[in-house]
Amino acid sequence: MKNILKFIGIVLFVSAIGFSFVSCDDGGGGGGGGGPSLNGDWIASGSGDVIRISGNSGVYLELYPGALWQDAIRKGHISANREQAFRRLSRTSDFIWTGQIKSVTYNTLAPTVSIGANWVDCTITLSYDQQSFVVYIPGIGTGTFSKRFW
Repeated sequence: MKNILKFIGIVLFVSAIGFSFVSCDDGGGGGGGGGPSLNGDWIASGSGDVIRISGNSGVYLELYPGALWQDAIRKGHISANREQAFRRLSRTSDFIWTGQIKSVTYNTLAPTVSIGANWVDCTITLSYDQQSFVVYIPGIGTGTFSKRFW
């Protein structure tokens, strides 16, 4: 009888340890989060455009288009109402994401004349204080966004 109780005790002890390993966070950052996040509302420096990022995408909440984007809206290449700004965002390290950003294409001889819109690859680097980020678009340049507080 003692041996059976010892055996049951050992099985229960090992089971408790096993369950604790299964339920502990492995630091992978999946599911419920942990670590830096781009989620929230952001204001573009210069233009004042406001985007909201949630998960792996972002939309424009407020769009203050320059001449090129106004032409793109007029021609139906983009929408002024909740146009998707980012897609396929994926965190590659603590403060860096890759994804795609919506870009308006134009005639190089007439830079305010829209000829379409497409998705281009980008890299986003979040500041360590998580109050701003820089978007780098190869061949185009960079843009800075700051956290919007209501």
